[in-house]
Amino acid sequence: RQIDGWYDSWWAIKGEPGTTASRLLHWGRSQYGSDGRGLDGNGSPGSSGAWGAGRFNEASPVEALEQVAGVARPADRLCSVAGGSGRVMMIRAIDTMGVTTSCAPGAAKTVWFIGPTDQYDSSTGLVVRASGLPTGSPPAAVFTSKPASAYGSPYTLLLEDGRIFAFGNNYYD
Repeated sequence: RQIDGWYDSWWAIKGEPGTTASRLLHWGRSQYGSDGRGLDGNGSPGSSGAWGAGRFNEASPVEALEQVAGVARPADRLCSVAGGSGRVMMIRAIDTMGVTTSCAPGAAKTVWFIGPTDQYDSSTGLVVRASGLPTGSPPAAVFTSKPASAYGSPYTLLLEDGRIFAFGNNYYD
C-alpha cells in the first residue's frame, strides 16, 4: 500500500491500512534493531547494541515486531510509514487510549517510532508511541526528507490541518 526507505533499508505497508491485518514489512539493513526485532532477530527486548550494530534482512522482507505484554507480535493498524536503516516513524489507527480507530480523515491516530528515540547508542529497537505532539488535528502522513548529506534521520509529520512537524537530527541546519 505504501513503500518508503532510503539507501540500504526499505519499508512497506502490506494489507488494508488501519486494520489488524495490515503489516509493516522491512528489507535491507536493520540498524539498531529498527525492525522491532532487536539484534537477535526475534523481537527480544533490550539494548540494540553499539553504534552501527544491526542485521540484514536481504533474502526476503520480514514483518516488523512490537512488544505487547512481553510478547513479540507484528506491528499492525498502519496508516503511513517513513523510514531508513536506523529509525522508522509510522502513523497507526490507534488513539491515545489504545483503542483501534481507522485511517479515515478525522479519525484519531497516533505516531510511533521503532529505533532510536533519543540517542543512537541507547536505542532499544522496540516500538514506542511518540509523545508531546500537538492535539486538535490527527496526523495525516509521514515521510522522510533526507538531506544531501548522509547524516541525520529527518522525518516530517503532516497533520490533517496542514501543520508540519520535523523529527530527527538537524545537521548543518
